[in-house]
Amino acid sequence: NLVAVLAANPERVLTRAQLRDKVWGYPHDLDDHSVDPHVQRLRRKLSRHPESGVVLDAVPGLGYRLSVRSV
Repeated sequence: NLVAVLAANPERVLTRAQLRDKVWGYPHDLDDHSVDPHVQRLRRKLSRHPESGVVLDAVPGLGYRLSVRSV
């Protein structure tokens, strides 16, 4: 589960390949960008609840990071 993997690694940048492998176990020859639609859906859901302070940031050239910010 994408949320579980990100939550288990708070404040840590995870690459697309790491997310793909840990969540779906896809073979290495698949496109790393296959995780992007899933990340985008999760980001939309998180944006509906800004009071939680949970944010999924894109880190250009690296991957994604789940952060908790004070509100």
